[in-house]
Amino acid sequence: MTIPSAETGLGGTYTFATGYNVDGSVNAASYPQTGDLPIETILYGYTDLDQPATLLDQFGTQAESSIVSDSQYDALAHATQYTSRGPHHDLPYDRRGRRPQADHQGLVLNGSTQ
Repeated sequence: MTIPSAETGLGGTYTFATGYNVDGSVNAASYPQTGDLPIETILYGYTDLDQPATLLDQFGTQAESSIVSDSQYDALAHATQYTSRGPHHDLPYDRRGRRPQADHQGLVLNGSTQ
C-alpha cells in the first residue's frame, strides 16, 4: 500500500503479508513498521480438526509472546474455553438459541466483540 507523501507522517509504502497452510487456512500475517512501532507478525495455530487453537505475536526482533495459548472445544466443535496471556476464559453457549453468549468481557465464540 502506498500513501502519498503529502500525508505528513504517513506518506510511504507499506507492505502487508499473509501466509497460508496447504488447506488454505491462514498461518501468519505481517504488518509493516509504522512510526515508532516495529514490524508485527501474528502466527496462527490450529487443532488436529482445523479449529483455531493458538495465536502468537512477534514485534520486530523480540521473542514471540502468546495472545491465545490454548483453546478448548466440546464434542460438537463449539469453542468452550480459551487461555489468553495467563487467565482462561469460559465461553458459554446458549444451546436453546444455538448461538454464543457473551461472557463478562463481551467475548463470544467466534472471537468477535459485542
